[in-house]
Amino acid sequence: MLLLKIFLEFCKIGIIAFGGGNAIFPILHKEVVENLHWINEQDFLYMVSIAETTPGPIGMNLSTFIGHRLAGLPGALAATVGYCILPFFIMLFVAITVVKLKENKIYQRFLSAVMVVVLVLLMRAAYLMAAGGFHDFRPYLLSLVAFIIFMKFKKLNPIYLLIATGLIGMIVF
Repeated sequence: MLLLKIFLEFCKIGIIAFGGGNAIFPILHKEVVENLHWINEQDFLYMVSIAETTPGPIGMNLSTFIGHRLAGLPGALAATVGYCILPFFIMLFVAITVVKLKENKIYQRFLSAVMVVVLVLLMRAAYLMAAGGFHDFRPYLLSLVAFIIFMKFKKLNPIYLLIATGLIGMIVF
């Protein structure tokens, strides 16, 4: 019965876990620590720190650790499968639908709007990180130059751009 409860709870968490990574922590905390009292606050924080340093998706790692704490290996499997099964089927449906909608004008406009939203969110994230750490104009200038280069040479591999700006940043700073 516990395995079924673990599976169903992590199905629920997995289906609302948008944003991945750190966005899942408050949801998991609310459910497994506050509502269900499956683990205590300290254990949750330990699991978060381990999940962040373990390779793989953070939310899935954390779900696996919590399931393991609750019911050993079967609990880890129930939590992991529960966490990813519904998003998997949703993405499968979306992938099949996207192939059929690729030429649809409304769909193309929707994607253009989503790209603008993502760009704004990325710019906001960059601003928040920069506001707390940069007290000089040079990092902003370097970021602007990198952005202009990336937009000018759209086929440029972003990894090369990251390496180049990282090396320039080490020289300048």
